Amino acid sequence: MTRRIVLVGVSLGLSLSLLFGCAAPTGGWDLDRLLADHPAIASLPHQRIGDMTPYPAWRDGQLVAVVCRFDSPEPIPIRGDGPGWQAAWARAAVAAVDRGVEGVGLILVDQADNTGGSVRPPAIEIESIEAPQAAGPGGLGDTIAFCDVSPTREGAVRGVVYGATIRIRRTLPLPTGRVHHADRAEWTGALLHELGHALGFAGHAAIGDSIVHLEQSRLRVLGRRAAASEPFSMPTISALYQIEPGRLLLEPDVESSAQDAIRSVLALVEARRQRLGPPERVISIAGDENARLVWSWQGGVTAALDFPDWRKAISSGDPVRADPSASTRRAIKATR
Repeated sequence: MTRRIVLVGVSLGLSLSLLFGCAAPTGGWDLDRLLADHPAIASLPHQRIGDMTPYPAWRDGQLVAVVCRFDSPEPIPIRGDGPGWQAAWARAAVAAVDRGVEGVGLILVDQADNTGGSVRPPAIEIESIEAPQAAGPGGLGDTIAFCDVSPTREGAVRGVVYGATIRIRRTLPLPTGRVHHADRAEWTGALLHELGHALGFAGHAAIGDSIVHLEQSRLRVLGRRAAASEPFSMPTISALYQIEPGRLLLEPDVESSAQDAIRSVLALVEARRQRLGPPERVISIAGDENARLVWSWQGGVTAALDFPDWRKAISSGDPVRADPSASTRRAIKATR
């Protein structure tokens, strides 16, 4: 599952709408137009691209929702480490996604491979957590992907995922006080799921056997197949990689009460632009429920705008809410 972006930071959140059909939800982004522009996606059996949650971005003075994904001709380097790290299981999951997703490649690199200078730094980092009480995801895994939505010279946004972090557990504390130990199929299925999010798919497939479905029993079956090196297709993620990064999906309405919040953040961004120059990067994050847009400068200077209940607003067509992040609110106060 992706991590839920909350106003004070990032935490785990579980949410799955069972109301999604083959098309995007009523009031959501225009799936029909996307399929008209990409007829090959419509021909992919069992794809669930309409269940995707787009990422927030700022374009031409307006809030928009866009497609985010990696955009590299080379295989995406992945590195895992930490207590309980299962290299063989991880290789099986990465190989399954590499085979099953058209339009993108993945490669698992060893820790030592990243020191010679010939291998790119890992774009996807996996942190293995073994102790059941250690801080980490509430379930077996969670993911946060970082999308660059900086403006392009053509006036669009990049929409390119440049990195992601996955946390995955071997043991999970249960409400009963007992500890659940994930077996190979379960752990591999969980990693398949998180890799789907790391590649840019925010949200969950409502039905089917997609790796971004949330039902554990289905993921366990897929994990068993990956562990046995059985090939299987991943049409939903393949559909994502047929869409151009930064593709505009929606221009959502914004609640009237959020207008002042947006203006105050944009005023802070402009003040810092005048003092520090243009942001190095504008970063978008879409979690299970909420989203965040971050303007980032050298030295760790940022301004961030949070979108509570982003997924719900996008899927329902309701106006989007917006608030400055806590640190941004303090910076705005300091300038008054």
